[in-house]
Amino acid sequence: MKNRAVQAGLVVLLLAGAAWVIWSNFVSRAEPIEVGRPAPDFTAALLDGGTVTLSELRGHPVLLNFWATYCPSCIDEMPAIESVYQKFKDDGFIVIGINTGESAVTIQGYVRRTGVTYPIALDREATITKRYRVYDLPRSIFIAPDGTVAVDHIGPMTAEMVERFYAKAITGR
Repeated sequence: MKNRAVQAGLVVLLLAGAAWVIWSNFVSRAEPIEVGRPAPDFTAALLDGGTVTLSELRGHPVLLNFWATYCPSCIDEMPAIESVYQKFKDDGFIVIGINTGESAVTIQGYVRRTGVTYPIALDREATITKRYRVYDLPRSIFIAPDGTVAVDHIGPMTAEMVERFYAKAITGR
C-alpha cells in the first residue's frame, strides 16, 4: 500500500513538472505578435560571433527575417532583402536574419552563396522562433523605431515588398 502511494505521488509530481515545462516554454513566454504592439525582446548569438539584443536597436527600423536553409523561398528572398538593406543601412535600417534550429556550420555556406552581409542570429533551440510564434517560413517582422510591430508578413518577399514594408515601419502608413 505504501509503495502505491509513493508511486502515485511520483506520477503526480512528474505530470505537474511536465505541465509547468510546457506552460513556461510555450504558453507563458509566447506573446501575441500584433501590429501596433511592442515586439518581444530577445538576445541572440550572431553567426559572426557577436550578440544582438532587440531592445538595444530602439530608434531604428528593424527587419526580423526568420529563415532556414531547407526553405527554398527563404534562400530566394535573401538577395532582395540584401539589396534593400544596402540601400537603406546608412539611414539606420537594421536587418537581422534569424535562422531557426540550424548550426552555424550549416548556415555559413548559404550565407556566403547568397552574398548576405546583414547579421544572422542563431536560434538553434528555436526560443526566439517560439516567442514570435513562427510556424511558417519565411516570416518577416518589421519593427518601427519605437519598438512596435509595423508589419508581420508570412511568405517570400520581393525587393519592392521589402522597400514598401520598410517605409511603413518608418511612417506607420
